Amino acid sequence: FVEMETARDIDKALERHKDTIGERYIEVFESRMSVMERVKKTSSEGGVKGKDAGRDRERGFRGERSFGNRERGFWGERDGGSGRVKDVSSYCVRLRGLPWEAKKDDISDFLSRCEIVGG
Repeated sequence: FVEMETARDIDKALERHKDTIGERYIEVFESRMSVMERVKKTSSEGGVKGKDAGRDRERGFRGERSFGNRERGFWGERDGGSGRVKDVSSYCVRLRGLPWEAKKDDISDFLSRCEIVGG
């Protein structure tokens, strides 16, 4: 998953769908931050098991070009126990098919026309 600055960056990233890094073609899908967070959590717990294993497909996360403008943008989110509101980007893409040896710089080069959160 890669967090983007704007909806336009998502569109630029989607233009790279099925382009290659080396000999591997990379699939680019628009996603949601909530999906990314769930995957990070389940990955640290040993993966998604049972009835939740195919839930993304059931919910329609198959690379649609857009979730609609109501889902894109920044929103306030509470920062842990501090009670402060922080800005969180909802612009996110998922890359599938990356080579195992791909590094952060390889992904940045692949998405060079996009503004990536955190650079």
